Amino acid sequence: MDIQEVKFKLRHNVSELQEAVSVSQDLSSRQQALLKLVICRGLYPQLALPDEHNSTRKDSEQVFHTKNKQGVVIHPTSVFASDPEVLQVPESDVRETGP
Repeated sequence: MDIQEVKFKLRHNVSELQEAVSVSQDLSSRQQALLKLVICRGLYPQLALPDEHNSTRKDSEQVFHTKNKQGVVIHPTSVFASDPEVLQVPESDVRETGP
């Protein structure tokens, strides 16, 4: 257990968070889409989009782009670097955009 984990547990009720996660797994696809929209809206403009060529890169070399900065990389000690699968979008959620 590292110091960040200790700080997190002191600030949050972990059992409530685990219960919220189990409840969220029962959301309908419509509710999940709404939740994603609300989270993205709340994070904007600190939102990064993956580079179109990330599929050919190793997890540690993934590149993202923000509104103000191109070519952003994930900090090597972040949760996303240690568990890159959370950044993967299921094929069923991928939609083509454009003309």
